[in-house]
Amino acid sequence: MLPQRPWSPQLLMAAAVFAIAYLPYLGPETEPADAPSAPEGDASAAPAGDAEVLKLMRAMNASLASLGVSVGAVDARLGAFADSVDARFAAVDARFAAVDARFAAVDARLGELVESTVTVSAAMRVDACARSNVWHFVYVVNETLPNGSVELRERSCSAFAFAPAVGAATAVVTANHCTASLRLPGSRVSLEGVGGLPNVTCTLDINFAPEKNDAAVLLCPGASAVAGLAPSATADAHLRLYLPVGVTGFAVDAYADSQRHLTGLRKFALNVDFAHIVGVVGPAIDGSGALCKSSGASRADCSAGAPPLGYVDRRITPGMSGGPVLDMACGIVGIACGRSCAAGAFASLEGVVDYFLKKPR
Repeated sequence: MLPQRPWSPQLLMAAAVFAIAYLPYLGPETEPADAPSAPEGDASAAPAGDAEVLKLMRAMNASLASLGVSVGAVDARLGAFADSVDARFAAVDARFAAVDARFAAVDARLGELVESTVTVSAAMRVDACARSNVWHFVYVVNETLPNGSVELRERSCSAFAFAPAVGAATAVVTANHCTASLRLPGSRVSLEGVGGLPNVTCTLDINFAPEKNDAAVLLCPGASAVAGLAPSATADAHLRLYLPVGVTGFAVDAYADSQRHLTGLRKFALNVDFAHIVGVVGPAIDGSGALCKSSGASRADCSAGAPPLGYVDRRITPGMSGGPVLDMACGIVGIACGRSCAAGAFASLEGVVDYFLKKPR
């Protein structure tokens, strides 16, 4: 409420002038009964109109007092109006705050949508990284047939150039379960790429305990000229739900005229399957209602017993195991290693990183 205003200086000045001018006449209207009357013709007697003047002054004083009361009432009304306006503004501020909160929520949702969207420029970037860093190779496994006999079967996998650190030599990384034929002394494997990536011959440098990590490092002297990929700069990228990623590797492709195909194996081509990080293994198995779990480790999953680091919302196509799972900045999120129900599983790169940190240069 506004404070009560005093009389204006002009009003006070007028009152003071009148008071000073007529101060001698501000006595009672009638003289006391015992007061002597002025003789007739006495020059010192008060003028005949003085009584009227006194009445006028008293009326003026009363009017001024009434005016002061009126001004105070107006002041009070103005104060009440100001309080009402303040309350209205406070209500408006509250409404604006609510609108701001809703816009902030919309911005957050839009931010999530933008983060989960694969743009054309990001897709082209990831594809270029795959062309210049991902190889295809074939390995041999012993497969037991239904009749009990054992046959040698060829399997396909992918591998990628890995940059351990600034200034360090480029290494080649793949999935552990793709190195079965390299575990014998003197075994070698040939890696073939597209897009000008040099073909290299490799031996097994180290494979990690399969029950802990489905990752392996190959020793490929010819890969030193490749720049290599680095781990994702996004902290805990494998835990960021709906983060877009590109699962890269070589798989059977029906488009035989594609420039992405291998020279000698026309049916295999470089694939980049865009997907998103998911927090569950996958949906129900064939609609049976049973939850899908990967800890049981079937042949289609990562190495037996190795817990996947995370999952994507599509299966890993056969042949793409061992390829890198990349974020939209070409950072490595994990190593593609298998499928579980309708989800794809990928392994951790952490063991590989620790190996190179401890390895003498």
